[in-house]
Amino acid sequence: VEPPPIRSLDREGEVVMEPLGWHDLATAVQGRLVPARAWGRCTAISTDSRTLNPGDVFWALPGERHDGHAYIPEAVARGAALIVGEA
Repeated sequence: VEPPPIRSLDREGEVVMEPLGWHDLATAVQGRLVPARAWGRCTAISTDSRTLNPGDVFWALPGERHDGHAYIPEAVARGAALIVGEA
């Protein structure tokens, strides 16, 4: 059974991100889920593992000074529900 939709709200109560299904997210970036999960919803995305809240998606981006893939263990420890990165 899929959970009811969730909306991320800012401090004023405005919707800042509509939920996005994990399969929709994987399709949008021409990726795949490993391991494939039956369902999940993305309600917040962060590229900074220090700002993650449990249930957020961590997007591991390579950069000039830091490679986000090096911070995947921290993101997992902070409760990331999904990691987006290069295989």
